Amino acid sequence: MSRMLTALAMTLALPALAQAATPAPAPAKAPAPAWDVGPIPEAPGSCRARLAGPQIDLIMMINNDGKLVLIAGSPAWKHDKADFDSLLTVNGGAPMHLSGTSLGPLFLTLVTDDLYPKVHDAKTLDWTLPDGQFHVATPRMGPAIDTLRTCTKTEAAKAKP
Repeated sequence: MSRMLTALAMTLALPALAQAATPAPAPAKAPAPAWDVGPIPEAPGSCRARLAGPQIDLIMMINNDGKLVLIAGSPAWKHDKADFDSLLTVNGGAPMHLSGTSLGPLFLTLVTDDLYPKVHDAKTLDWTLPDGQFHVATPRMGPAIDTLRTCTKTEAAKAKP
């Protein structure tokens, strides 16, 4: 993963994780998890999609090449920049090997073209990372990715001089 992508991911994802670190009062009945998709004020021209979870937050971005970047984040993680290998299982299917970069509270990986359709249609992800195994319910992931792509194009057009 390039240095620029890692720096951009940190800029985009850290504000979301900082919000997650401050617990909000629990509602009487917790609503179903929902994706928060939108521009990032600290990084003009960029958007992110975030799904807050009980174990980890799942964050997605679109890189400059139009590829999906999948990020697992937790405020408890504190990593020096390092490459890592992981296993990702989509909808209970066969595990797939992914490599990426860890930095601070984030694990970042590029979604390959062959994996993209599976991730787009995901209902659940099981991700084995150096910090543990995590099961994430991913409701409406495809529409979140589509909205993220639209947001990214719109914000990139606004940011051009």
